[in-house]
Amino acid sequence: MIPSLTEMKHHLGATFGFLRLDLSGLEHIDTSSRSFWNSFFAAWLCLPGYIYLSTLYPTDNDVLYDSFAVLLIEALIYMISWLAYPVAIHAILVLHNKVENFRQLVIAINWLQLWVILVQVFLHTLLKSGLFPEIMVSLTGLLTLFYLLWVKANVIKQVIPCSWFIAVGLVFLDIVLSLSLSNLENVLLEG
Repeated sequence: MIPSLTEMKHHLGATFGFLRLDLSGLEHIDTSSRSFWNSFFAAWLCLPGYIYLSTLYPTDNDVLYDSFAVLLIEALIYMISWLAYPVAIHAILVLHNKVENFRQLVIAINWLQLWVILVQVFLHTLLKSGLFPEIMVSLTGLLTLFYLLWVKANVIKQVIPCSWFIAVGLVFLDIVLSLSLSNLENVLLEG
């Protein structure tokens, strides 16, 4: 489903506040079933940034890949990456009887992902431009990554009333899933 421009602006405005650690935007997130499924449209909005970032660091030049196979594998991994975390979170929340806030969490994280990809594109463009020393941009990128993970933990802690350990653990789960999918992609491309 494609959300309306008004709905996109509404959710992006709410999640932009998260970057300032202002979580009051959570109150303004529409948690309807329609809004939940519409939030996955953020994957389409993030796709150009994902493609840009994946082309910055080419793979091994000695290996020739079939273009269709690469496109198919990349597309499948990209789709799975947008679905794996919500499925894992849903299973965890069902086990702990906290499923009532699942939609709000997924909607917030999906729209927040657009801001995350924009920051990553900006930092990688800055790195490739050569305007600043590589070490400075890399350090800024690392600090920004930690900050964005902290923002995500704050959102999780606010939406699912839980301890910091659980919120950080759920962020760590996202990292593990991302690394696993990246490894799977590499294995599929090499095999």
